[in-house]
Amino acid sequence: MLTLTLIRHAKSSWDDSDLSDFERPLAKRGLKDAPRIAQALKQMAWQPQKILTSPSKRTLQTLSFLTQTALIPEGSVQTIDEIYHASYGDLLEILSRQNNGNQSLALVGHNPSLNELTRQLTGVNLGNLPTCGVAKMVSDGDHWSDINDIHFKLVLLLTPKGLQGV
Repeated sequence: MLTLTLIRHAKSSWDDSDLSDFERPLAKRGLKDAPRIAQALKQMAWQPQKILTSPSKRTLQTLSFLTQTALIPEGSVQTIDEIYHASYGDLLEILSRQNNGNQSLALVGHNPSLNELTRQLTGVNLGNLPTCGVAKMVSDGDHWSDINDIHFKLVLLLTPKGLQGV
């Protein structure tokens, strides 16, 4: 069984117009939402075997809350430059190259590719995975190399707004 958790980076700041898109940090709301989502995932015993992430500042900041709160070993994180500007097809290619020994993967990245990847794999159109949103899906497949031919079932959609009061 393959498990894939897609996580969109938390809300980023546009306050400094001199920063490139790649260098934008988390906004105040992102700094508030990321720990809340991380805590919710920890309570669900979320423990992916490997996390693939974009190298942008906002994704790495989001990831730091996830790894610290859920106690994910740093050795299980792989930064992949191509995730930053990836299309959903690029993400499929990256996932298809993953080791089948890692049956549970997480990918921290950006829209619109995460939205489209979710739609392609599950048939569910999220419309828009919000910042710091989490989409977890499972499949009966055993090989990431077969990802183009596998149907996944969306089993969790977690958003900061859905955590009201947490």
